[in-house]
Amino acid sequence: PKEGLAPKAMLLKAYATARLSDEKYLKRELDILVKTWPGTPESKKAEELISHLNQELPELKIEEDTEIARELYVLDTIPVHTFVLVVSDPAFNLNQATFDVISHNIDNFTNENYRTEGSLVGNTYLMITVSGFRNNNEAWKYFNSFDAEAIIRNITSVRYLTFLINNNNLKVLGEDKNPDRYYIFFRDKYSGGRAP
Repeated sequence: PKEGLAPKAMLLKAYATARLSDEKYLKRELDILVKTWPGTPESKKAEELISHLNQELPELKIEEDTEIARELYVLDTIPVHTFVLVVSDPAFNLNQATFDVISHNIDNFTNENYRTEGSLVGNTYLMITVSGFRNNNEAWKYFNSFDAEAIIRNITSVRYLTFLINNNNLKVLGEDKNPDRYYIFFRDKYSGGRAP
Protein backbone atom coordinates (compact mmCIF):
# COMPACT_ATOMS: atom_id res chain seq x y z
CA PRO A 1 0.00 0.00 0.00
CA LYS A 2 2.82 2.46 0.76
CA GLU A 3 4.14 2.14 -2.77
CA GLY A 4 0.71 2.56 -4.33
CA LEU A 5 0.65 -0.88 -5.95
CA ALA A 6 -2.57 -2.04 -4.30
CA PRO A 7 -4.93 0.25 -6.29
CA LYS A 8 -3.04 -0.62 -9.49
CA ALA A 9 -3.50 -4.32 -8.73
CA MET A 10 -7.23 -3.81 -8.03
CA LEU A 11 -7.71 -1.97 -11.34
CA LEU A 12 -5.79 -4.69 -13.19
CA LYS A 13 -7.92 -7.34 -11.48
CA ALA A 14 -11.10 -5.48 -12.57
CA TYR A 15 -9.87 -5.40 -16.18
CA ALA A 16 -8.89 -9.07 -16.11
CA THR A 17 -12.14 -10.30 -14.58
CA ALA A 18 -14.16 -8.20 -17.03
CA ARG A 19 -12.73 -10.33 -19.84
CA LEU A 20 -13.91 -13.49 -18.08
CA SER A 21 -17.14 -12.26 -16.53
CA ASP A 22 -19.77 -9.59 -17.31
CA GLU A 23 -20.20 -5.83 -16.95
CA LYS A 24 -22.04 -6.23 -13.64
CA TYR A 25 -19.01 -7.89 -12.07
CA LEU A 26 -16.69 -5.26 -13.58
CA LYS A 27 -18.82 -2.48 -12.08
CA ARG A 28 -18.79 -4.17 -8.67
CA GLU A 29 -14.97 -4.42 -8.75
CA LEU A 30 -14.65 -0.78 -9.84
CA ASP A 31 -17.00 0.35 -7.03
CA ILE A 32 -14.81 -1.48 -4.49
CA LEU A 33 -11.71 0.23 -5.89
CA VAL A 34 -13.33 3.69 -5.66
CA LYS A 35 -14.40 3.10 -2.03
CA THR A 36 -11.10 1.54 -0.95
CA TRP A 37 -8.69 3.94 -2.66
CA PRO A 38 -10.46 7.32 -3.10
CA GLY A 39 -8.45 10.07 -4.75
CA THR A 40 -5.91 7.82 -6.46
CA PRO A 41 -5.37 7.94 -10.23
CA GLU A 42 -6.73 4.38 -10.43
CA SER A 43 -9.85 5.42 -8.51
CA LYS A 44 -10.39 8.31 -10.93
CA LYS A 45 -10.04 5.92 -13.87
CA ALA A 46 -12.53 3.57 -12.17
CA GLU A 47 -15.00 6.45 -11.73
CA GLU A 48 -14.69 7.26 -15.45
CA LEU A 49 -15.37 3.63 -16.34
CA ILE A 50 -18.36 3.48 -13.96
CA SER A 51 -19.78 6.64 -15.53
CA HIS A 52 -19.33 5.11 -18.99
CA LEU A 53 -21.02 1.86 -17.91
CA ASN A 54 -23.93 3.84 -16.40
CA GLN A 55 -24.43 5.65 -19.71
CA GLU A 56 -24.03 2.61 -21.94
CA LEU A 57 -25.91 0.15 -19.71
CA PRO A 58 -28.41 2.14 -17.62
CA GLU A 59 -30.08 -1.10 -16.55
CA LEU A 60 -26.98 -1.86 -14.43
CA LYS A 61 -27.40 1.44 -12.56
CA ILE A 62 -31.13 0.83 -12.07
CA GLU A 63 -30.46 -2.69 -10.78
CA GLU A 64 -27.82 -1.40 -8.38
CA ASP A 65 -30.04 1.46 -7.18
CA THR A 66 -32.95 -0.97 -6.68
CA GLU A 67 -30.79 -3.18 -4.44
CA ILE A 68 -29.50 -0.19 -2.46
CA ALA A 69 -33.03 1.24 -2.10
CA ARG A 70 -34.27 -2.05 -0.66
CA GLU A 71 -31.50 -1.89 1.95
CA LEU A 72 -32.02 1.80 2.81
CA TYR A 73 -35.79 2.26 2.86
CA VAL A 74 -38.48 0.52 4.88
CA LEU A 75 -42.10 0.17 3.80
CA ASP A 76 -44.25 1.55 6.61
CA THR A 77 -47.64 2.82 5.46
CA ILE A 78 -48.98 3.59 8.94
CA PRO A 79 -47.35 7.00 9.63
CA VAL A 80 -48.83 9.92 7.70
CA HIS A 81 -46.73 10.58 4.60
CA THR A 82 -45.34 13.80 3.16
CA PHE A 83 -45.72 14.82 -0.47
CA VAL A 84 -42.42 15.58 -2.25
CA LEU A 85 -41.67 17.29 -5.55
CA VAL A 86 -38.04 16.97 -6.70
CA VAL A 87 -36.70 19.11 -9.54
CA SER A 88 -33.42 17.78 -10.90
CA ASP A 89 -32.07 21.16 -12.06
CA PRO A 90 -30.51 23.14 -9.16
CA ALA A 91 -30.75 26.33 -11.26
CA PHE A 92 -34.54 26.09 -11.47
CA ASN A 93 -36.26 28.96 -9.65
CA LEU A 94 -36.89 27.49 -6.18
CA ASN A 95 -38.78 30.50 -4.81
CA GLN A 96 -41.16 30.62 -7.74
CA ALA A 97 -41.76 26.85 -7.70
CA THR A 98 -42.45 26.91 -3.94
CA PHE A 99 -44.78 29.89 -4.43
CA ASP A 100 -46.62 28.00 -7.20
CA VAL A 101 -47.19 25.04 -4.86
CA ILE A 102 -48.40 27.33 -2.06
CA SER A 103 -50.77 29.08 -4.50
CA HIS A 104 -52.11 25.70 -5.64
CA ASN A 105 -52.73 24.75 -2.01
CA ILE A 106 -54.49 28.04 -1.21
CA ASP A 107 -56.67 27.79 -4.34
CA ASN A 108 -57.62 24.12 -3.95
CA PHE A 109 -57.26 23.32 -0.25
CA THR A 110 -58.40 26.55 1.39
CA ASN A 111 -59.58 24.95 4.62
CA GLU A 112 -56.46 22.81 5.07
CA ASN A 113 -53.39 23.85 6.99
CA TYR A 114 -50.75 22.29 4.71
CA ARG A 115 -47.16 23.27 5.30
CA THR A 116 -44.97 23.83 2.22
CA GLU A 117 -41.18 24.04 2.33
CA GLY A 118 -38.63 24.33 -0.47
CA SER A 119 -34.89 23.73 -0.34
CA LEU A 120 -31.83 23.26 -2.50
CA VAL A 121 -30.23 19.92 -1.61
CA GLY A 122 -26.48 19.55 -2.00
CA ASN A 123 -26.50 22.02 -4.90
CA THR A 124 -27.84 19.11 -7.00
CA TYR A 125 -31.62 19.25 -6.90
CA LEU A 126 -34.58 21.17 -5.47
CA MET A 127 -36.99 19.54 -3.05
CA ILE A 128 -40.41 20.95 -2.19
CA THR A 129 -42.39 19.18 0.53
CA VAL A 130 -46.05 19.46 1.49
CA SER A 131 -46.99 18.07 4.90
CA GLY A 132 -49.81 18.37 7.42
CA PHE A 133 -52.16 15.74 5.99
CA ARG A 134 -54.55 14.26 8.55
CA ASN A 135 -54.14 10.72 7.20
CA ASN A 136 -52.67 8.83 4.25
CA ASN A 137 -55.93 8.85 2.27
CA GLU A 138 -55.68 12.63 2.27
CA ALA A 139 -52.00 12.43 1.28
CA TRP A 140 -52.86 10.09 -1.64
CA LYS A 141 -55.68 12.38 -2.79
CA TYR A 142 -53.23 15.27 -2.83
CA PHE A 143 -50.61 13.20 -4.66
CA ASN A 144 -53.10 12.01 -7.30
CA SER A 145 -54.47 15.51 -7.89
CA PHE A 146 -51.04 17.17 -8.20
CA ASP A 147 -50.33 17.96 -11.86
CA ALA A 148 -46.86 19.53 -11.77
CA GLU A 149 -46.99 20.70 -15.38
CA ALA A 150 -50.20 22.62 -14.73
CA ILE A 151 -49.09 24.00 -11.36
CA ILE A 152 -45.36 24.85 -11.67
CA ARG A 153 -44.31 27.38 -14.27
CA ASN A 154 -41.65 26.20 -16.77
CA ILE A 155 -41.35 22.74 -15.20
CA THR A 156 -41.67 21.01 -18.59
CA SER A 157 -38.11 22.16 -19.34
CA VAL A 158 -36.62 20.06 -16.51
CA ARG A 159 -36.79 16.52 -15.14
CA TYR A 160 -38.90 16.16 -11.99
CA LEU A 161 -40.32 13.49 -9.66
CA THR A 162 -43.30 13.42 -7.30
CA PHE A 163 -43.80 10.88 -4.53
CA LEU A 164 -45.03 10.28 -0.99
CA ILE A 165 -42.63 9.41 1.81
CA ASN A 166 -42.87 8.74 5.55
CA ASN A 167 -40.70 10.65 8.04
CA ASN A 168 -38.21 7.83 8.67
CA ASN A 169 -37.57 7.37 4.96
CA LEU A 170 -37.40 11.17 4.53
CA LYS A 171 -34.52 11.22 7.03
CA VAL A 172 -32.77 8.45 5.11
CA LEU A 173 -33.29 10.36 1.86
CA GLY A 174 -31.73 13.41 3.53
CA GLU A 175 -28.59 11.35 4.18
CA ASP A 176 -28.58 9.45 0.88
CA LYS A 177 -29.36 12.53 -1.26
CA ASN A 178 -30.47 10.32 -4.15
CA PRO A 179 -34.18 10.91 -4.88
CA ASP A 180 -34.06 8.64 -7.94
CA ARG A 181 -33.19 5.75 -5.64
CA TYR A 182 -36.14 6.45 -3.33
CA TYR A 183 -38.40 6.89 -6.38
CA ILE A 184 -37.51 3.34 -7.51
CA PHE A 185 -38.50 2.11 -4.03
CA PHE A 186 -41.72 4.16 -4.11
CA ARG A 187 -42.78 2.81 -7.52
CA ASP A 188 -41.92 -0.73 -6.47
CA LYS A 189 -43.52 -0.77 -3.02
CA TYR A 190 -46.47 1.58 -3.59
CA SER A 191 -48.16 -0.14 -6.54
CA GLY A 192 -46.34 1.85 -9.19
CA GLY A 193 -47.06 5.14 -7.41
CA ARG A 194 -50.80 4.62 -7.02
CA ALA A 195 -52.82 4.53 -3.83
CA PRO A 196 -52.95 0.97 -2.41
